[in-house]
Amino acid sequence: MMRNTPVKFVVWLESASKKRLLRTQQRRREDVSSTTLKSEKSRVLHTLFEEGMASLYLDFSTPEYRLNSMIMDVAYHRLYKPARTMDDIPSKSCRQFLKLKFTNKGIDAVNISNILRHKKVQSCIPNYFKFKSTLCISYSYTSTIASKLFNYKQTLQCLDIDPLIRNPPTCSCSSSSFNYSPVGHAITGEVDIVKNKDLKSLILKGPKYREPQSFNWRQNFISIMSSVKDYARRWAKYEKEELDTLSEWVKSIRGILKSRIRHMKTKVRTIYPSVFSKPEVIKELDRLHEEYVLLPAEKASNNIVFVCKAHH
Repeated sequence: MMRNTPVKFVVWLESASKKRLLRTQQRRREDVSSTTLKSEKSRVLHTLFEEGMASLYLDFSTPEYRLNSMIMDVAYHRLYKPARTMDDIPSKSCRQFLKLKFTNKGIDAVNISNILRHKKVQSCIPNYFKFKSTLCISYSYTSTIASKLFNYKQTLQCLDIDPLIRNPPTCSCSSSSFNYSPVGHAITGEVDIVKNKDLKSLILKGPKYREPQSFNWRQNFISIMSSVKDYARRWAKYEKEELDTLSEWVKSIRGILKSRIRHMKTKVRTIYPSVFSKPEVIKELDRLHEEYVLLPAEKASNNIVFVCKAHH
């Protein structure tokens, strides 16, 4: 062990990690010692701290000085640094979110996160505000195609047992290539059961898929600025300041947003016809709903299972 090291520390250190310390270089010894110190009992740390206070290691280039400094640092933080209270821990409620409706690709194209980090926008935040970190954006999304594809809930809600018992429904599953022989009815996850190519292509994307929505830039601008103003009101209330203190911040966002929309008006596509608006798709989907129950696969909810209504 090193010369002039406190006797009690030598005994403690040898009992805890002597074998490891002898196999490593000086830097590794210090890392191991620090880790072991942090797990020691308070009374041991108190003794080591008092011995460190009485030591005379003045040459910072020596191993003894670094070792003594490490002991003092760990012991001080364990013994004398005030314990953290609940008031010291940042509350999750303090996190600020800009709530935005993600209704179309135009919302993504303007890159609102980048605007909020813009130097001009950041410079408009009053210096005396406590909360200045870049806010989080919370998106709410439109409905997925699942609501238009799945019909198992409607089937169960409209189910009337007595008429079904008196007149069991008929089907043509016996001649179907999708017939599941153990039950004698069609039960399949194969999309080839869908005859329309557009609908089949859409189903292959999974029920969690969202169709792109047509939009106009004016509505997007109004939606984004409405969210920004709402956030400004909550932020001013959080800071206990007047709303006018953030007027320049709101204006700077409005100016950059207008500039970006003006630049993208001729570059970004805004018309996205829905597949479900096509007459042939509507006809095919009606046929599927008439003959089959469409439901998500168990433990694989992004897959669709087609079950013969007569069996279901």
